[in-house]
Amino acid sequence: RRLLSRIVRRKGGVMRRVAWIVALFVAGCLTPADQMNEAQAIVDKVHAAIAASDVRGLEGLYHTSFFANVAKDVWMRYLADLAKREGGKMQVHLLAKHKDARPDGDYYMFHYRLVFAKGAFDERITVAKRVGEGKLAIAAHILRPVKP
Repeated sequence: RRLLSRIVRRKGGVMRRVAWIVALFVAGCLTPADQMNEAQAIVDKVHAAIAASDVRGLEGLYHTSFFANVAKDVWMRYLADLAKREGGKMQVHLLAKHKDARPDGDYYMFHYRLVFAKGAFDERITVAKRVGEGKLAIAAHILRPVKP
């Protein structure tokens, strides 16, 4: 009992520590919520557009930096023609997804297998919300043919 009273009296002791722990916990609760569902919805729109061979309006889902490396019209045409070229109906299989919180923003990474009648593709797509930017946007999108 004496030990406990000495700890509590010593400049706040246990109570001060408890107050700090509570403050840190509350601060953690005030951080923005995870946006995995919103990122998933963006990816779902891309898959629906590819399956329908109608990519109108998709360019607004991509971050402007994405089109610094690939011509916008070439990429959109590639996505629009993919289902037709590969045999129509597309099956989408999610292989993995995770969130990567970085100093410059939050990155939601998805790994899919897209299967068509004539072949399959390994797809990696990253949706990001960068610090200072108000919306989620596709920062990276890679489609690689899978060899049978």
